[in-house]
Amino acid sequence: MNPFFKKVSFSILGFIFLCSSCSHKKQKSDLSFNIPNKFSNSGKESIPDKWWEAFEDEKLNSIIEIALDDNFSLKSYWERLEAAKATVKIVKSDLRPDLYFQTNAQYRNSSGDDPSKEIQLSLETAYEIDLWGRLNSLKKAETLRAESFFADYQAAALSLSAEIARLWYQHIEAQEQTLTLDQQIELNTHFLRLLEIRLHSGLISVTDVLRQKQLIQNSQQQLLLEEQKKQLLEYQLAILMGKAPNSINIHYSNKLPSLFPLPETGIPAELIQRRPDIRKTWLSFKAANEEVAAAISNRYPRINLIGGISTEGGSSSDLFRDWALSILGSLITPIIDGGERKAKIKQAHAIEKELFNNYAQITLEAFAEVESAITEEYTENQQLEKISTRLNLSKQTYEQLKYEYNNGVSDYLPVLTALRELQELQRNFIFSKRNLIEKRISLYRALAGAFKTPREEKDESI
Repeated sequence: MNPFFKKVSFSILGFIFLCSSCSHKKQKSDLSFNIPNKFSNSGKESIPDKWWEAFEDEKLNSIIEIALDDNFSLKSYWERLEAAKATVKIVKSDLRPDLYFQTNAQYRNSSGDDPSKEIQLSLETAYEIDLWGRLNSLKKAETLRAESFFADYQAAALSLSAEIARLWYQHIEAQEQTLTLDQQIELNTHFLRLLEIRLHSGLISVTDVLRQKQLIQNSQQQLLLEEQKKQLLEYQLAILMGKAPNSINIHYSNKLPSLFPLPETGIPAELIQRRPDIRKTWLSFKAANEEVAAAISNRYPRINLIGGISTEGGSSSDLFRDWALSILGSLITPIIDGGERKAKIKQAHAIEKELFNNYAQITLEAFAEVESAITEEYTENQQLEKISTRLNLSKQTYEQLKYEYNNGVSDYLPVLTALRELQELQRNFIFSKRNLIEKRISLYRALAGAFKTPREEKDESI
């Protein structure tokens, strides 16, 4: 039997071009502004990873957990991440040799000749030597981009939780407004009966009765609007939970919570590392930086190796007698390309700078979001205190005017005016209390980092 390798053909169709320095030096871009040392104000309360748990509202916790698992928009962000992870595997495969198996069988039966058959088996491989790091840069770029998609998913989860919390407390406010309006309508109706008795006794004019009826109609109109608002908010919450409108019915009589003291804001430098939207833009910039390196490396020669081993024979018995080994090396080097590669480098640099500027802008906006939320919460807190003071004064004014009216000192119009102002302040107080909670939600969202969603907990690859 012949030796394993009887025929060896070795051809080299190029030579290795030597280049003194071809690597791309990675950019080290710094922010063009000074990061502040601290925020304008800070409390001492720590924020849990799942920031909404700070409200200690089990129903809210349950709704957000359902939404984080079932919301369709969030699922879309996850599938983008899965596609990006698959792209990383595709690019990584370019760093490894490809191996192909091929078999051919041929049978000939020409007139006048004896029939013949031939069987051929071969293994072939192809591999690009990553001499200048082009493929490795592309791999790093796609890996960083996949990480940026993950940060994008986390940012979307954070936004979703904040939107649900905002709608949830709007719903509770609408419930409180409904209860308050019911009580106001009941009180106004009671006064209407008393006025009608006085009217029949000739003690007052019909104008007082008509004005009281107008106040009742106004309260009933407000009640209809609050009932509608509750229903629309339930629809929105259902959609965010991945449910059809009208598929959930929220009966929850909880009142708007009192806020804990201001949370600890930390330092701005920590915020940059914590927030997923900032991390996403940074990773996108780093990916673009690797693509610049790949574009530069693409101007240098590319070396491909193609190898194969094959055997052939007329029958299975002599199929493995003769083997042929072939190795082919090819050198591809750009000479004239009409400026295409140079333009691609310029394009990659521009994209890199664009993404870095996005990163700087989002970082500044993040600082502003924290500062704005702190300022707005402080202002809203002051507003709430002013409304509370006015509410107490309005109650005293109303009680005094009612006393004077019952004793015949004044007519009913000042009482009606005081009652209308009192009831409006009662509703404004509930609105301001909910608005204060929204400012705290904005602050929590501005300070919050990423948290594990149910989908991440199920995926062992994260």
